[in-house]
Amino acid sequence: MNRLQTNPYWQRLKAYLAPPTFPHDTKKTHTAAILNTMLWGIVIVLSLYCFSRFVATYPDIFDSAINRLLITLIIVIIPLIPLLKKGYVNTTSYLLIFLTWSILSFQAATNNGLFDSAYIALFVNILIASLLLGWRATLTFTIATILVGWGIAWRQVTGAITLDFYSPYLVIQELSIIFLLANFLIYLLITTLNRALFASQQSNAKLQLLTQSMETEIETRTQIAEHARHEAEKAREEAEFAQQAVIEQMWLVSGQARLNDRLQGELDTSTAANIICEYICQYLEIPVAALFHHHNGNFHLAGSYAYSLEQTPPPFPLGHGLIGQVALNQKPQILDQFPPNHLTIQTSIGTIYPQQLYLQPLIYQANTVAVLELALLKPITNKQRSFLQSIHTTLAITIHTTHTRARIDQLLHDAQQQAEELLTQEEELRLTNEELRLQTEKWRRAEANWRAERNQLQTELNELRST
Repeated sequence: MNRLQTNPYWQRLKAYLAPPTFPHDTKKTHTAAILNTMLWGIVIVLSLYCFSRFVATYPDIFDSAINRLLITLIIVIIPLIPLLKKGYVNTTSYLLIFLTWSILSFQAATNNGLFDSAYIALFVNILIASLLLGWRATLTFTIATILVGWGIAWRQVTGAITLDFYSPYLVIQELSIIFLLANFLIYLLITTLNRALFASQQSNAKLQLLTQSMETEIETRTQIAEHARHEAEKAREEAEFAQQAVIEQMWLVSGQARLNDRLQGELDTSTAANIICEYICQYLEIPVAALFHHHNGNFHLAGSYAYSLEQTPPPFPLGHGLIGQVALNQKPQILDQFPPNHLTIQTSIGTIYPQQLYLQPLIYQANTVAVLELALLKPITNKQRSFLQSIHTTLAITIHTTHTRARIDQLLHDAQQQAEELLTQEEELRLTNEELRLQTEKWRRAEANWRAERNQLQTELNELRST
């Protein structure tokens, strides 16, 4: 067997008998395999049958109409095999069905008509059309066969066809070959339908699993977004409550109301920080303000007013630097003595050095979300400190709300992006479904070969042990 497999002539014969494959078209490959099997099967069966008839009717081989019909069919089918090898699957299918249909119809119309086995063999031709070309071609050839039958019946009624009855043995021979071909085609048709049904069931099962996974993912992310929305609404309600708590002091209420008006709308953290610094400086007549926002464990400069860009500090970790220490202690701090070059106020006519620094932590739910730093030309008054204390909660909620809104937007964007990726993966899974099936079959064959080799090695090992 090994010598036969390594024989180059055997390899060439095997390659010639094998059907063509199309890696990027699974349906075309499957149709080509069925058509190749059908062509070789018809040629082999008809050749064997012809050989038996030639032996029986020799030397009057070509005097029999059935002999001429079989020879014609073989001559017509053999050239279709190289045409199939070149990839013309649909063309080969149409030629096979049309030529065999034409030959069988002509045989029936010129011999025994409706009683001729050639007309019965047209049923096999219809089965081939249903297997290779679909229901439209099957319906077309069925209607054509019925019309030809009516035409043959008319010829028989008018006497244009003279019946020439064969012996019962000859008739049963012809019907036997027709029934065998019909049974073979029905087997191929049922096998194709079962394979397609199995592949469809596997695809539907995987699609249902993927759909359930997507629905679960979407529901989870929807709950996260809904929870974030409730958090934002809760923060807004707390801001309104803080504003109502200081309504008795008119100046504080007026300033806080104006600040709230400035912070209306969906603002990002940087915009909100700049608005806060500008408003505080204008309302309290303070020259410089800066707001540091807590993000990823560090406090970054989020917004400022009259703050020199050349003096922009690096991020402050919690507990490091003056900003980080105030955030850690969560208590306001006032500095009256600090180096002159620590902070300068640039004007059009010169440089001004502040006399005092005031740092106010903005705390939301026991967490420092930001630190407000103010540079004053004179000590801070109680009125200013009362105002800063009154807006402390509002500022903290605003910064927290903007940060929460940014996180919500990011979560929504990520959810949308992941949904698009899941759709793309669904398409890729559908495209690779057939490839995975082929690879599984290949792995099964490799496993069978490995088991055979292992059994052979085990046998040889046993023989060596016996020796």
